[in-house]
Amino acid sequence: AQAAVARLKSLLNKSKGNKVEDEINSSQTPEAVQEPVQNADDNRQGDEASAEEAISQVMNSNSSFREKIQQLNNLAGKMYINDNHDGALTVLQKALEIDASDPFVLKNIAYLYLAMGDKVKALDYASRLPMVDFALLRAIKGHCHE
Repeated sequence: AQAAVARLKSLLNKSKGNKVEDEINSSQTPEAVQEPVQNADDNRQGDEASAEEAISQVMNSNSSFREKIQQLNNLAGKMYINDNHDGALTVLQKALEIDASDPFVLKNIAYLYLAMGDKVKALDYASRLPMVDFALLRAIKGHCHE
C-alpha cells in the first residue's frame, strides 16, 4: 500500500503544467498538504483554511480554466492521501464551479464521498458522469454490502 501511495504522490508531482505544485512544495505549503491530519475533528477548521488558501493560489494563477481544474484535482488528491477529506471536498467543489460536468472531478467527488462513508452522495455524483464507470459502481456496491 505504501508503494502505491508513493507512486501516486510521484504522479501528482509530475503532472504536466502544474505551477501550483511548485508553490505547494515550497515553504508556504499548506499544513494539510504536508502532513497527515492527526485528529480530523480538531483540525477541521485548519483543513478548511488550508484548502481555501490553496484554492486562492490556484485561482489567482495565470493558468487556463482547464489547468486550474487539473491543479485543483491534484491538490485534492494530496489532501485525500493525507486523510484531509474535508479539504479535498472543498477543493473539488471549487473545481466543479469551474466546470460542473468535468468527469474527473465528478468521479473524484464520488470516490471521496465513498471514502467518507456517504454512499448515497457517492452514487449521486457517479450518476452525473457522462459514461458509466463500472469500477466506481463496484466500489459503491461493495460498500453497500458491508
